[in-house]
Amino acid sequence: MDIERAHTPGYRESTWIDLLDLITAIGAGVWIPMKLGLLAFPLDFDIVVDFVFMVFAGFCAAYALCEYWRAVKRGVVVDRSVLWTRVLTDAAVALPLVTVAGLAGTYTEPFWCVKLLAIRHVVRFPQILSRLGMPHPALGRLFSLVIVVPLLVHWAATGWIMLDGGAETADLRLRYLHSVYWAITTLATVGYGDITPKTGPQMAYACGIMVVGVGFFGFVLGNVASLLARLDAAKVQHEEARDRVETFMRHHRVPHELRQRVRDYFSYLWETRWGYDGAAVLADLPPNLRADLSLSVNHGIIEKVPLLNGASPELIRELALELKPRIVVPGEEVFRHGVPGAEMYFILNGDVEIVTPDGQTLARLHGGDFFGEMALLTNKPRVATARAVGYCCLFALQRETFKSAVGRYPDFEAKVSAMARSRASGDTQAGQGQG
Repeated sequence: MDIERAHTPGYRESTWIDLLDLITAIGAGVWIPMKLGLLAFPLDFDIVVDFVFMVFAGFCAAYALCEYWRAVKRGVVVDRSVLWTRVLTDAAVALPLVTVAGLAGTYTEPFWCVKLLAIRHVVRFPQILSRLGMPHPALGRLFSLVIVVPLLVHWAATGWIMLDGGAETADLRLRYLHSVYWAITTLATVGYGDITPKTGPQMAYACGIMVVGVGFFGFVLGNVASLLARLDAAKVQHEEARDRVETFMRHHRVPHELRQRVRDYFSYLWETRWGYDGAAVLADLPPNLRADLSLSVNHGIIEKVPLLNGASPELIRELALELKPRIVVPGEEVFRHGVPGAEMYFILNGDVEIVTPDGQTLARLHGGDFFGEMALLTNKPRVATARAVGYCCLFALQRETFKSAVGRYPDFEAKVSAMARSRASGDTQAGQGQG
């Protein structure tokens, strides 16, 4: 387990410290190449900048050590190699070597290069965004590229300046702008030819930048395309499923009318955002978290059922986890009169009619309503037919699942058993729960 993302309960991690690390990394990536290739400041200014790096990186290193000792005291196992890599990197960046070298009258450039070690923290940017509430992981990786690509262009431009590229331009700002322009055209292998290398080192540097550009920009473009596609993975899966069905229907020469019904179904599936398998999504979560998420989504429709009046929150939580989604098409019978029932239904959206054997409509139910709840108590035949008016999204609760859950709560089980005996002795169904 990594000190930067501990999964053990009780192990704390500060997003603010991570942000401080990221600011230090970006500052090092932008400032130090400019200092080495373009700008010359008095020693006093260099000392101030060195002090800022010392405070930021030193605080991050100290915090990482404190968190490590707290984790050890709680018995949390931490990957020491990851810990010490982070601590030693931050400690090296924090050392005031530039100040010491400057006061001693020696070259400070090599010691500025040491502080470039802070750049390793840029790779943690997606994790930081995730903890700050980034709605989609792919966006975090996309924003990482937004940081890395400008840094690469900046480094290439300052490297060109260090090799006396654009030396004929006296204005530093214009010289830097020309160098950025050269870096972008060279990295992208466009090469307009208006700025060209003239010395051997410049030619070798340009060749290296072009080789890096071919690989890097190919990598970036491929990743951007992949990340944009993953921003809505459900849509990709939905379209793949639809394409497979279309291929099947063409191969078997399915009649046009039936094809259109299938297409309408897929359109409805996507419009209601049921274009993904909710059960498969929840299956990746641990049981407690899966139950909490199911309860958050389904609690409102479960607690309306009179049969569950007096049920404990724990039982409601279990039942919410056991609801199975079902989509019915217009005119489809959810269940039929005379057929023994085995499940009840909750309407998420759409309309369902409860119809008698002679075709009389007893009730028209809407989103948030429920029906067929007597199937949870007995296996008697249904007394009416439930038919979808249009497309409907339903949740089904199986009788066996209900009995299994209720069996773990003796007091409520006794209440349900008494209700079942009362209905079996001649009570009739009432209210919304026809059928």
